[in-house]
Amino acid sequence: MVNASTLAFLNASSVPLRGVVCAVSVGMSRGGKLIVNPEEEGEGNFSASGCFAFLFSEVTVATCVWSNWRSFSGNIDENEFQEAKSLALSGTKEVWVGMKKLVERREGWTPLRLKVVEGVLG
Repeated sequence: MVNASTLAFLNASSVPLRGVVCAVSVGMSRGGKLIVNPEEEGEGNFSASGCFAFLFSEVTVATCVWSNWRSFSGNIDENEFQEAKSLALSGTKEVWVGMKKLVERREGWTPLRLKVVEGVLG
């Protein structure tokens, strides 16, 4: 829903934005493996899961603006959380690049026009 909302704001193009917000979900398998955007039907196989949203002002500048990491054991391990957040950042960078490509392909948008809009966004 976060990514769909961001695309709606970008499509409106009259909404001033400080950056682009992108999100991904992350799950941790019972074996400790972190997975970006895990399948919903596998949720019972996770020891922890959550969603992370990052605000991108540039592809190299991102700030975590929201997360809801939860451990099903009841105890949140800080290292586990930081690893999940780091993986989520990589995943959201891919989402950001995908959104950028969609905006570039949008009818009437040229690369020069996109650069002007990027200056407004970030």
